[in-house]
Amino acid sequence: MRVPAACVALWIALAAIGDARQAPPPQQPPRFRTEVEVVQLDLSVTDSNHRPVHGLTAADFTVLEDGQPQSIVQFTAVDITDPPPTPTTWLRDVAPDVNDNSITDRRVFVILLDDAMIPPDPKMVKATKEMARSLVNRLGPSDLAAVTFTLNNSHAQEFTSDRARLLKAIDTFAPGFRGFAPAPPANLAPGPGQLAAAPLLPDKNVDTYYYQSSVRSLENVAELLTDVPHQRKILMYISVGVPIPSVMTVAGPGGDTGTDAIGWDPLSGTASQLQQQLTELFRLARLSNVNVYSFDPAGLDGLANYFLTHKDANPDARSSTDYLRVVAENTGGRAVVDTNTADQGVAEMVRESGSYYLVAYQSSNPRKDGKYRKVDVRVDRPGVTVRTRAGYNAPRAATATKPPPPATEAAVAGLLSRPDVQLQIAIAPFAIPGKSEAALAIAADVRQPTPKERTTDNIELLTRAYDAENQKMRGSQKEVAKVVMRPTTDEPDAQFEIVSRLDLKPGHYNLRLAAHSTVQDKTGSVYSAIDVPDFEKEPLSLSGVIVSAAPATASAGKEALASLIPVMPTTKRTFARTDRVSAFLRIYQHAKGTLSSVRLDIRVVDDHDNANFHATETVTADRFDATRTLDHQFDLPVASFAPGPHLLTIEATAGKTTARRDVRFVVK
Repeated sequence: MRVPAACVALWIALAAIGDARQAPPPQQPPRFRTEVEVVQLDLSVTDSNHRPVHGLTAADFTVLEDGQPQSIVQFTAVDITDPPPTPTTWLRDVAPDVNDNSITDRRVFVILLDDAMIPPDPKMVKATKEMARSLVNRLGPSDLAAVTFTLNNSHAQEFTSDRARLLKAIDTFAPGFRGFAPAPPANLAPGPGQLAAAPLLPDKNVDTYYYQSSVRSLENVAELLTDVPHQRKILMYISVGVPIPSVMTVAGPGGDTGTDAIGWDPLSGTASQLQQQLTELFRLARLSNVNVYSFDPAGLDGLANYFLTHKDANPDARSSTDYLRVVAENTGGRAVVDTNTADQGVAEMVRESGSYYLVAYQSSNPRKDGKYRKVDVRVDRPGVTVRTRAGYNAPRAATATKPPPPATEAAVAGLLSRPDVQLQIAIAPFAIPGKSEAALAIAADVRQPTPKERTTDNIELLTRAYDAENQKMRGSQKEVAKVVMRPTTDEPDAQFEIVSRLDLKPGHYNLRLAAHSTVQDKTGSVYSAIDVPDFEKEPLSLSGVIVSAAPATASAGKEALASLIPVMPTTKRTFARTDRVSAFLRIYQHAKGTLSSVRLDIRVVDDHDNANFHATETVTADRFDATRTLDHQFDLPVASFAPGPHLLTIEATAGKTTARRDVRFVVK
C-alpha cells in the first residue's frame, strides 16, 4: 500500500548551524547524474574484524547482474570521519533555535523499536533502550535520526539532529508484547508524520495483528525512504523477531519476485500473509537502497530463559534469530544477535555507514519490465566481506500519471526538506492576551542567486502545523511576498527575510514551511518541531527569544507581527563583531494568584564554558502589566566576544519555579 504524499510518516528537523572549527564539514556523497538510467549501489567493505577497508578503486570490484558482468560507469569512496570530542556538552546537547535546508547529503538513520514483539522483561527493555541510545550518542553533527515503533507511535520522533528529542522518544519505549496483551489496540491508520502499525485484519486475529505490526512497520519505513535519494540510509531494527522460523529457510536464488534468500514450506494463513509482507519488504528495501541492521535485545539465550520463567506467556510467540538474520542479509545490513555486547555492533554499524563505496553501472539489460534482477558484487581482495543490496527491480515503462500538486503543497509533503530554494527559519511562541492560543512569530530567510538586473520576485510562502501525532493539520497559512532584488557584486546571493504569524493552541507541533520563487520557478522547504507552552497555566514561563541585528537584512511582511512584538526578528545566528545584536523576550506569570518578583540570570559562554557575559536582575512584581507580562530586551556585546560558537542562556526564577531559554550563535 502506497502511503499518500500528505501522510508522510517521518519528519525532519534539519541540523544545527554551528562553528566549522568544531568539526570538519561532512563529506558530501556525490549525486550520480547521467542521461541514461544507472543502477546505484553503496557497498560496505569490511575485514575479518568488521573494520572498513579503505583505498579500493573501481578496478577492485566486479559487479554481476543476473550473472552477467556489468561496466562500472561511476565510482567514488566516501569516508565520513567521526567528529572530534566536543570541549563542552552544550555543543552536543543544546539544539539550535534555527533550522535550515542547506545540507542535503548526509546519513539518515531510522531507529525502529519493536514494541509489538519484545516481551515486558526488564532486562530486554533496558537492552533495547541502551542499544538505541548508543546510536544517538554516536551521531555526527550532520546526521539525522528518527525514532518510531511497530505498535504504538504516540511518542514517535520525526527526523531530527536534536539528541534530547531522540532520547526522550527512546525512553518512552514500553513493550506491547502480544503474549500478554489481551487484545490489539484500536486501528492506528498512518497519518502525517507517523508510521502506524498494521491495521487490524478483517478476522481480527490477535497473533496476525502483532506479527504484522512488526513486519509491516519495516515495510513502511523502507517505502518512505524511497523518496530520499543519494543518501546513506540505515534502519536500526531492535526486535526479538517474528515467530515464523519454523517455516522459513535460507534458499538459493529465486525468481522474479526477489525472494532469493527465503524458501517457504506450506504455510498457514498467517504465515502466508507474513511471507507476502517479507517479499514486499525486500522489494522496497532494494528500491530505496536502505540497509537494515537487526539487533536482538534478548542477548545470549535471553528469550529462551524468559519463556522458561514465564509459563503464562503464549508459547507460539517464541522467535528465532534466523528471522533477524534473513531481514538483515537481504537488505545489505548485518544482524547483531546472540551477544550481550551489542554496543560493539552499534559502533560497527555507525563505522560501516560512514565509510563506503558508491558504485554506479548501466545495466546491460535495457528491458523496462519491472522484473527482479539479482546483483552480486565481488572484490579482488582476500579476507574481506562486501555487503550491499541483493538486487533491484527494473523500472517499468512510463504510464500516465496524475497532474502534480502545486509546488508548495508538494514541498511540504516530502519526506526530506527540499533545498532548491535556500531557506532557514526561526520560530518563537508568544501568548495572546485573553486567549488560550499562542502566536508563533516566524522569520524565514530566503536566499537566491543575485540577479543581473533589478528584479521583482513573488515569493509564495506556505506554512503548515501538524499535531504531536502528526495525524491532523492544526494550522495553515499561505501568503505572497513581493521582493525587489538588485544586482550587486558584494554578495553572491540575494538575501531577504519574510516574517509571518501562525496562532496555535498549546502543545507540540511539527511545522513545515515551503517557499516558491516565481522568478526561479523553484521551491524550497524546511521543517521544524516546536513546543507551544500553556502560558495561562504555567506559574512562570518565557516566550521564545527574538534575536535582532543591525545592519538588518531586507525583510517583507513586517505588519504580520506589528501587534504582537515591538521588534523585528532575524534568523541570523552568525555575527560579525561589528554587528549590533539584541535579544528580546516576554516573561509571563500564572493567570491567577499573587504576582511575584522574578530573578533574571543571563549568561553567554563560549565553546569551553568560559563566561563571556553575565548579568542578573530582580524584576519586582509591580513592573508586570495588567496582563501579568513583562517585556525584557538587552544587547549582546558581540564585539567583546572571541570568534567561535557561543551559548546564550536566559533563566527566570520565581520561588521554586524556573523557566529557561537557550540560543546558540557564532561570532566570526
